Amino acid sequence: TPPTTPATGGSLSLTMPTYVCTTGAITINTAGGNGTTIAYTAVGVQRALATSNTGTVEPGLRGDPKPLLITATQSGVTTSLTFDFGAFCAGTARVASAEPGVGLSVRVLGNPTAGDVVSLEVRGAEGKSLNIQTIDAAGRLQSEQLVKQASVVETVRARLGRPAGVYLLQVQAGAERQTVRVVKGE
Repeated sequence: TPPTTPATGGSLSLTMPTYVCTTGAITINTAGGNGTTIAYTAVGVQRALATSNTGTVEPGLRGDPKPLLITATQSGVTTSLTFDFGAFCAGTARVASAEPGVGLSVRVLGNPTAGDVVSLEVRGAEGKSLNIQTIDAAGRLQSEQLVKQASVVETVRARLGRPAGVYLLQVQAGAERQTVRVVKGE
């Protein structure tokens, strides 16, 4: 029999990603579509290009697993899927977390919250500049702030969006980056 080719046509949809629990490697899988280029978003996943369907879930997010919102856009049509990699990996070997006091560490003070602002405690970035971004569940940047030089324990107030929902806070200090999830209630 001749080899089969992936089916195209019909609505583009996201299917269960391929995920490696021990390394954080993820491949975003789709079905259908019209054969044109697909742009992907997945906050907390490091990828080379917006059109790349492969990447790595950031170590900070793997250490505190929260569901990923993955979107795929093709010819102006967007579809999304929430992938709970923490539940996916339940029962498998856990990824070891970094030793306390080593590397970038971000802790949310008051999560969930009802307010428009949340406080973060950042450690492991002393003397480095910090870039803090708030991203909504659709992957849109809500706010960004810079700290020129972090202290041993830097407390930062990050602005969330107005509507209730899930927000991701990305904190970058030099080459290190950590993403934490905040739930904003009514």
